[in-house]
This record gives sequence, C-alpha cells and structure tokens, in this order.
Amino acid sequence: MAISHHEHPLFPRLHPHVYAWTKVYDGAFPKMDMEGCLKKLVGEALTTNEGVKWANVRKLADRSFHAESLKSMVPEMSSSVAMMLEKWGNYQGREIDVFEEFRILTIEVISRTAFGSSYMDGKHIFEMKEELPKISIKLRFPGISLIVRSDDEVEAGRLELRINDLVMEKVGERERDGELGCDYLGQLIRISHESDVEKRITMQQQLIDEVKAIYGAGNRTTTSLLLATHPQWQDRAREEMNMIINECLRLYPPALSLTRKVAKETKIGQLCLFPNTNIFISVLALHHNPQIWGDDVLLFKPERFAHGVIKATNNNTAAFVPFGMGARTCVGFEFTTTKANIALAMILHNYKFFLSLNYVHRPIEDIILVPRNGIQGIRGPAYKFPHGDTKDISHMRSQFMDKPMMDISHDLFPRIQPHVYAWTKAYGKNFICWHGSQCQLFVTEPELIKDLMTNREGVFPKMEVEGAAKKLLGEALITNEGEKWAKVRKLANHTFHADSLKRMVPEMSASVAMMLMKWESYGGKEIDVFKEFGKLTTEVISRTAFGSSHIDGEHIFEMVAKLTEVTVRNVYKVRVPIISSLVRNNDEVEANNLEQRIKSAILEKVRKREIDAKKNGNLDDFGCDYLGQLVGSSHQSDVKKRITTEQMIDEIKAIYGAGHLTTTSLLGWCAVLLATHTEWQDRAREEVMETFGGSSPDSDGIARLRIMNMIINECLRLYPPVLTMTRKVAKETKLGQLCVFPNTNIFISVLALHHNPEIWGNDVLLFKPERFAQGVAKATNNNGAAFLPFGMGTRTCVGLNFTTNEAKIALSMILQKYKFALSPNYVHNPADKIWLNPIRVSHLMSSQGINGPPPRWLYGNTKEIMEMRREATGHAMEDVSHNIYARILPHVHSWTQQYGENYLNWYGFQPQLVVTETELVKEILNNKGGDYPKIDLDGFAQKLLGDGVSSSKGQKWKRMRKLANNAFHAESLKNMIPAMVTSVEAMLDKWKSYEGKEIEVFEEFKVLTSQVISKTAFGSNYLEGQNIFDMLTKLASLLSRNTLKVKFPGTSLFLTDKDEVESEKLEKGIRDCIIQIINKREKQGNSRKDFLGMLLEANLDKDQNIRISTEDIVDECKTFYFAGHETTTALLAWTVLLLAKNQEWQDKARDEVTDAFGQLNPSADGISRLKTMNMIIEESLRLYPPVPLIKRKVDKRVKLGKLTLPPQMELYILPLAMHHDPNIWGEDVHLFRPERFAQGTVKATNNNPIAFLPFGFGPRTCLGLNFATVEAKIALSMILQRYRLILSPTYIHSPVQVFMIIPKHGVHVILQKI
Repeated sequence: MAISHHEHPLFPRLHPHVYAWTKVYDGAFPKMDMEGCLKKLVGEALTTNEGVKWANVRKLADRSFHAESLKSMVPEMSSSVAMMLEKWGNYQGREIDVFEEFRILTIEVISRTAFGSSYMDGKHIFEMKEELPKISIKLRFPGISLIVRSDDEVEAGRLELRINDLVMEKVGERERDGELGCDYLGQLIRISHESDVEKRITMQQQLIDEVKAIYGAGNRTTTSLLLATHPQWQDRAREEMNMIINECLRLYPPALSLTRKVAKETKIGQLCLFPNTNIFISVLALHHNPQIWGDDVLLFKPERFAHGVIKATNNNTAAFVPFGMGARTCVGFEFTTTKANIALAMILHNYKFFLSLNYVHRPIEDIILVPRNGIQGIRGPAYKFPHGDTKDISHMRSQFMDKPMMDISHDLFPRIQPHVYAWTKAYGKNFICWHGSQCQLFVTEPELIKDLMTNREGVFPKMEVEGAAKKLLGEALITNEGEKWAKVRKLANHTFHADSLKRMVPEMSASVAMMLMKWESYGGKEIDVFKEFGKLTTEVISRTAFGSSHIDGEHIFEMVAKLTEVTVRNVYKVRVPIISSLVRNNDEVEANNLEQRIKSAILEKVRKREIDAKKNGNLDDFGCDYLGQLVGSSHQSDVKKRITTEQMIDEIKAIYGAGHLTTTSLLGWCAVLLATHTEWQDRAREEVMETFGGSSPDSDGIARLRIMNMIINECLRLYPPVLTMTRKVAKETKLGQLCVFPNTNIFISVLALHHNPEIWGNDVLLFKPERFAQGVAKATNNNGAAFLPFGMGTRTCVGLNFTTNEAKIALSMILQKYKFALSPNYVHNPADKIWLNPIRVSHLMSSQGINGPPPRWLYGNTKEIMEMRREATGHAMEDVSHNIYARILPHVHSWTQQYGENYLNWYGFQPQLVVTETELVKEILNNKGGDYPKIDLDGFAQKLLGDGVSSSKGQKWKRMRKLANNAFHAESLKNMIPAMVTSVEAMLDKWKSYEGKEIEVFEEFKVLTSQVISKTAFGSNYLEGQNIFDMLTKLASLLSRNTLKVKFPGTSLFLTDKDEVESEKLEKGIRDCIIQIINKREKQGNSRKDFLGMLLEANLDKDQNIRISTEDIVDECKTFYFAGHETTTALLAWTVLLLAKNQEWQDKARDEVTDAFGQLNPSADGISRLKTMNMIIEESLRLYPPVPLIKRKVDKRVKLGKLTLPPQMELYILPLAMHHDPNIWGEDVHLFRPERFAQGTVKATNNNPIAFLPFGFGPRTCLGLNFATVEAKIALSMILQRYRLILSPTYIHSPVQVFMIIPKHGVHVILQKI
C-alpha cells in the first residue's frame, strides 16, 4: 500500500513488529544472529568483527577516510557528479528516476575514491552485491538446513564465490603492477603483506570481506535523501545543507537496526542480561519517537537541527544514530555526508526539481532503506508473506467457481480470472501481483501486448516452465527459445503448411464420419458433445500427426490429461524453497511417474517407426507425418539440424496435449453457442449446404466458409482456449513508457483483452459473429493485438489453421445431418480445472445436506478410523454372531447413524464420499456416462494388482476383459470341472488322517484354491506357483496394514519404511516368478488354450489394437493368482463355519448333493441344479462378503442423483453395510437364513438387487463370479458326501479384514465321517 509523502510514518510500516511490541513489552525482545546469506553478504568485515581484528582494520580505515584524505577525494566526487549532471542535460523539463541515478553516482564515487577504478570496472561486483540482500533474511529450519540448501542458499553461495573471485582479480592486478596505491584497497593489500603477524590481515578472508563491505555499504547509504516535496528548503539548501541532511537521516535512516551481543553476564540499566543474548537496537524507533522529537516527529522540519544534534535531541545524542555511536560509529559517515553535500550542491546549482505525479511513496527495507517503486507508477495488491497473492487468488476463484452460472451468460472474465478483473479495476490496465516472492507484471494494454508479442529486440522470450508444467510441456516448440525453437518450428511449419493441411482433410472427414455413425443411435436424444469432441480430436491428431488411431494412443492421451490436471491444480501453489528441496508432495510424485510412463510409451512408438523403416529398407524414410519428421530429424547427420531424443519426446507430448484440447474446447463452445442462437445455426447450415450439399467437405470449400469463419472467431473471442500468455524480461528494457527489469515475469490476460468493452463495444458479452464480417482488423479497430486466441507474431501457434480446418469440417458435417438444441439438463459452468481444498469441498457438500466427521490437519479422519477399528477388532467376539458390520467397519456403522446413509470423510486431504443409498450405488456402478471410473491404484495396491483387469480403464480394460471373458465363459468352466474335482480329491485324501479329529479348514482351502487356479488358468500346479501365492499373501497383508496410513507428501522419496522396502522385494519376486512361468510355457510351445495361453497369443498379435505387452501379462497373472484363490478361500471357510453351526442346513445341503450326484463326483449339469447349495452360498456371501468395499472416483464435476460432486472426489461403496441393513433384509438381518434367497436375489432384496454386491455390479462385475461359485459348489459337495462338519469347541470367532474378510484364527471343525 502506498503512503502519503507529506508525512513519513515509516516505523509502523517497516518495523510493524517492533512498533507493536514496544507498546506491549516495553521495548525489549531478541534478534536472530547474522548467518546464512547475510553472512555471505557482509562476511567478517569492519562492520561485524571484534577485538584485535577490528582494531587493526579500524585503524587502517580511519587513515583512509580521515579529514585530509576526504579533502583529496573531493575532486573525484565532483567529477562523478558532473558526469551525472551532463547526462541529466537530456532530461530538462522531463521526469527522471533519481534513485537509480544516485545509485550509479555513488557506485562511481566509491569506485574512484576507494578502489582507484570506475563504476564500469566494478559493475559486476556491485550487481552481485545487489542480489545478495534480496535473499538474506529467511528463516532456516534447524536440522533440515544441515541436509539441504534452498535455491536461495545455493544462489548466495554461487554469488559469494564469484564476488570473491572478482575481488581477488583486482588484488592480483595491483600486486602484478607493483603499485599498491594509497587508496583503501591499496592499504588493505599492504597490511595483508605486513611482517608483523598481529597487524597482518588474511588475504583470503579479511581483505575480501573488507572490500565486499565497502562495495556494499559504501554506495547504498547516500541514495535515500529527499527535497522535491519541500521547495522552500531547496532554496535554503543552496545556502545551508547540514540541517537538511540530518533531518533526512532522521526520517529515513540508512540502517534501520543495530545489533549487539552480550559476551558475559552484565547489567544494562536495571536489566540483568545473560551471555549470548542478542540485542536489537531499532534506529527507526528512536528516530520516530515523539517523546524525544515532539509531536511533529513525522514531519520534515530541518530547523530542529539548527542548533546542532545535542539541542535537537534534548541533550540525548543516543537518540540520533544514523551511523551508530561510540567507538563503532561508522567510519564512512563523513565520507557519506561530504559526498551528499557535493552532489546536492551541484544539483541545486543547476536545477530546481519537483516530485513527479507518477511517484508512488512505498519505502521498503532492503538491508538499507530504499524507495520501492521508482517513478513507474505500476501498482497492485500488497505482498503477503510467504504466499504473495496466491491465497487471495485461490479464494477469489473459489467464490466464483463453486457454483454454476444462473443463465447462459458469456461474462467469463470475472468468473475465470476474478483477480485480474478486480485488480485491473483497482490498479489500472497493468498491475503487479506476487506468486510467492516472484513479482508478476500483468499487462492488458493492447499496445504493450503488441510490443511483447512481436518481440522485435528479442528481450521478451517465453517464460520458463517448471514443476508439473515442465513435465507436461518439457522443452517443446511452445516453450523453448533460440536455435532450438527455430529448428523445431521449421519442422512443424513443414508438417502443418497449407498443402499438408489439404492432404489431411480426408482423414479429418473420415474421423467425423465415424463419430456421426455412432450418433445415429442418439437421434432425438441428449448427448454430451464435449466428451464426443474429445474423442474426435484425439482420433484426428492420431491419424494426421502420428499415422495411428485414438485407440492406439489412448493410454498416452489419458496420461497427458492426468498430467494436465496435476499441472492446473498446482498453478496457484507456492513452493517453500527449503521444504520443496527436501520433500515432494503427492502431485509431484504423480507427475514424475506420469512423465516417465509417457516417455516410455512415446519411445515405444518411435522404436516401432524406426523398426518399420528398417524393414522397408529405407533408413531415411520414417514417414511424412509429424512423428516421421521428428524421428527423421533425430537421425540427421548434420548436428545443427539434428534434434535430441528428449526434444523429440517433448514435441510429441506437446502435440498429444495441445493438439486436441484446443479444438475440443473450440467445438464444444461452438456447439453451445449455435444451440442457443438457432438463427446463426441456420445461417451456417445454409452456407454449408450451398458449398458442399450432402458431400464431405473439401479444402476449396472450407476456404469459402465465410459465415462459419465469423462464428468460429466470435467463439474464440468469447471462450479463448488459452486464457493467459506469459513472457519474461531478458534484460532491462522499455515496454511502452515502462522500464522493466530483468527476470520480471509478464502475464498477458487474453480473456481481459477479448472481453474489454473499450475495444469491442458495450455488446462485448453478446454472441455477435457479425462483428467479424469484415475481418479481424475491422472488428478490433485496427488493433490486431486485441484478438489473441492463438498468440501473435513469430510465436503464433503453428496449429492455428489445423484447428480451424478441423472445426469447420466437424461443424459442417454435423450441420449437414443434425439440428441441435441445448438440453434442459445443461449446466453453464465454464471453468478451468481447480484444486479443491477441505474447506471448500466440505462447504459444497454440506450445502447439499452431506456432512461428516470434521477432518484433522494432515490426517483427515484416518486416525479416528484406525482407533475405532483397533478397538472393535482387538478382541474376539463372545459368541458366533454374524453381526460383523460394527466390527469390520465401525466408523461407517457409527457415522451413517450420525450423519445419514451418505456422508463425507477424509483420507488426509482427499475427500471420500461414503455411499450406502442403493439408488446412488446403482447409478455409480452402472456408470453409463463413464463418469465414475475406478480409482487409480498406487503404493502397495499397485504392487499387488498392477494395472490388471480389476483396475485398468478405457480401451485397455475392454481388451483385457474380452480376453478374460473368453477364458472363463460357460463352456470353458465346464472344461475346468475335472481339474477342480481332482484338486478337491487330493485335499480330501489328506483329510482321511483327520477323521474324527479337529482340522483347520481355512489354510486347507488356501492350498486347494491355489491348486485350482494354477491348474485351470496357468496349466501348472500349486507347488510351482507356491512362491507367488506366499508373496501375494504377504503383500496383501502389507496393504491391509498400511491402508489407513497417510503418507506425508514426498516423504516416501527420502524416508522408506520397512514395509515399503519389503513390498519392493515382494513385487520384484512375484514378477520374476511369473516371467519364469511365461518363459517355460514359451519354450514348451504355447499350445494350451488356458488364460496364460490366451495372454501369450495376444502378446504376439499383429494387430496393435489387440496386442498386449509383457507387463500387461504380468499384471493380469498377478490379478488372477491373487483374486482367483483368495475370494473362494474366504467363501469356503465362512460357508463351512455356517454349515457347522447350522446342522439343519448342512443336512439339507447333503441331501441335495446325494440326490444330484449320489457318491459320484460332481458334474456340470448337476452343479447347475443345486438350488439349496446356491441359497447357502448366497447367504454366506451376504453375511461375509469377500470384499467389504468398492471404490470409484469422479474426474470432473458430475450430478449423482440430486448431488453435485466436485472433481477429484473418491466414492466408497460398502457391500458389507448394505448386506447388513435391516431396512433391506429385515430384522433378522444378522441371522443365517438361506431361505431368504429361495425365490432369487430380487425377491430377497425387496426388488432392490443392487443391495446384494458380493461380486460388484454393472459392467465391472467380477468376471470370476461363476468360477468361484462353481469351485465352491464342487468342494462343498465332495466334502458333504464324505463328512459331517461339527464346529470345534476351540474355534475362536474373530472376523478381520486383511484385504478380504477372513477368520483371524482360522475355522476349526471336527470331521465326522459319514
């Protein structure tokens, strides 16, 4: 905030903490020791050292700056001022920033008088010294600072070394010349060669530190003086200067604080001070104290010094300490005042000066007190430590973005960029704001934007991207500079020039035709065109740029889309320098993983292109599409034309991202605009029919679509695909009337330009394509920089014509076949994706009646859940009760009663909506619109299941599901029955030795089910796969143990616990074992048609849309090895318990088995007739569902029933809660009553079959459902044929969840032979 320049209330502004605390604590509190970057700035110089060391150098400095020496310096001072005034001759009658002028003047003076050189000679040292104060005062965290250094500390270390080197160069020059000189530098060199050790200073430390101190303090202290606001004192100053200088030093002391340290216990006044206490003296507090200086303390009144300092301070000289006091008074104070006297005298002799209207009074502390704004007059919101303005921006955005717009208004500017909208109104067309400590200049003035975008002098390059954005874009065409950019731009121009675009028209038309063929089934119905356009544009870019299809590159598109989400939700996050060097948050970890996976996928495509070229016998022909051009360029023999593999990957990534998103956005908004403005839809259709009739669009006709062009331009104006463009300042330069400094980041708000009524008129927010009837120049009143959907100048987007051609073709072909209207369900909610935090999500859900337990910082609700589960499962159940809901999921049981059947809880910062309302569960699991995909696995779950059919999504899931369906369909299951029977027989042979005795069946069933899946799916046996089963079981145990542990962001990168170490070993061990089985099968010849055989065939398929990788095979094997036996093991164990506990149902089941098979082994036909057995199994699955919860997520804002869910929300569906709901199953819900399933699931659930979810529901229903039930029926039938099962008195009923619900102590039964 700027302050009035008539008063000078700096104390509360610059030292607000001192100002406030002196009022509260009577003026005594501590100050930190000088260290870190500040130590590098000052070193151990005269200003900081003590004792003999100080005395030696002080003596030398006194000699250099005593009265006689100062007299000899006056000519040099006068000459330097004369040089400055000569330059000022060009500014007569005009504005000049004197702060910058005085800075150069004082540097010149200190260079001449102390070092016998000039400003230009020591310029580099001064510039580096200027940088160090900016990074000096930061809190260092104990311990962390010993391990890592922040970016600032690294930079400070680098600057210190370079300054030291330059100082030693100067010393070396003097020594080589043999003339050391009489100035300060000469005296320092001389004393460094002193033969008396006690008088000698060290060359490497003291001499350098003294030179640094003079280079720093010697030029900065005299640049903060004023006169322009008091012209009467200008006139008097021509006669008397000392009073004015003293008053200036009082109001604006060059050093705001002095520090001392207590060496031993002592008394100061009435205070007893202890050793090592740091004492902080606020010079500003003294100089602005009204008890000393009177009530006019804040006014500029030099007359108070008319009778000297003693009179001015009421005989209290310690109240005026601009240069310190006592023995440690600044040695250069007379040098400074002499220099100021000379400079001001010479200026006043030549000029009378006035304060510019552009001056903004904002003094800041930069070690020395300096003015902040110069004469620029660019204002902005106040900086807030440490986040800058990012929190304000996030808050402003959240206020607008949480709710959809009430009507279809195109007034996006205050919604999408509320901070730019508000601050341009408050501070003008151009303003400054802060991203952390980084200053950002926002520009919305078209003339300045034109200068920026044309960049004729090359001083406004693209801003470097970093973090997730760097991983997304790399150093691609849209980000790089110089030769690298020119090289790739040439390639891209060649790929997307006019003739190439003509050749792409048939591919574009074919892709649209495919989409429209699918649309035929939607005639007269609602369709989400944005999603459809997403698929269309990925297909087009795949065909035209990569010679493939959407399906072939789908996984890359998905990963790039995820990386884009990560990037966008981190735009307004400020990274704390030290912490960010040490740890990475979850988004950074995910971004790294995605980057690596994208890179691998792209390299696979590149290698395929290279292999194809080799097969064709032409190693120079990699194809004429963009991929081919890039691969060819990476093989160039001419180094100047060659691009690196990394560049090639970055370019491909950029096209996969930007190549389709821009057109998707354009087509989506065009559809909305034409649906709401049917008159323009009709006009566009008429033009299309006149041009093409019913034929596909051609390149000549596309060029003639004038109305379509107007519509597209107006759409791009209202809804520009890119809202902001960035540049940076490479060197100090002028931008219009603004002087901008190096490394300033400049932001151009495209949205602000496109929605500016001064440019477009008062109808700026209306859809009026006619404004473009006579072209862009006329529409913008000859201000081309006002319309920037694709940039401007040499950096105009290379895909501009590609995008507009694709849009024209798609819209033309749609309009030929359809008339479209906006659905009543459409919600107008323009947004770029945003990160949702707990407060906002809780508020959004609470407003819809969804509440939940309040989250705790960092952990969310996980600690409560762990405690509740620990308490519930810490002991066995007193009797064999099936009321396990409150035991396995105590938190859900409690919170559904407290907050309702749907509630919100938190896993760390991740919101989780727990859903038990059956209608919502049905909508989620049916997933008709694809809005509720599976949650991405990570950590232990990823290691356990990989990206197999149970967790994969999209085309990959469809491909793998089809394979698995073929392996486990009805006919295949019939063929597996003999293997299942043989496996059960082997188990029962072992049981013969337990007849009449107790046996623990849970472990027995583990071996049985492992044997069955090994034989039926992998053509092996339990012993061969035993290591895999054992390792999978251990990994599942680790997963269960860590499910509720919240990982602090990034800690896993440098702190790995023993569970993670073990999981890494297990994952590798499992993979190695599976690869051995694969290799063995391949050596034997893959003749078997089991699941493994089908996987291996798919691995070798020539059709790339069907082919799967070796990693895919490993993940599928892991999934089936684990799920293929764990589910059936749990089912068999719990069913045996229930039959042993309920003898009447055991007898009924045995009678049915005897009727069906007698004493023969089960057969396929008989198994399908086991109605009682089916009822028992279903009741067992109801009471003890193998998987107690199902997870889904939402990637975008969606409607679920009447609820609006925000992006990134996870959804938890709990079969256990639904299976034990008395509202669905009746008051006997916890009793074993198979008869409830006598008339099927629909009747059992009161016509609500979604309430029974042992194997999921909808398209993702577990494909092993029939396999598991057939295996269970065979095993139970063969057991009941031989034995009566009696529950052992030693059985302990203790169900627990270890991934699945299992008996903690096993199931002990007594085998009674029949």
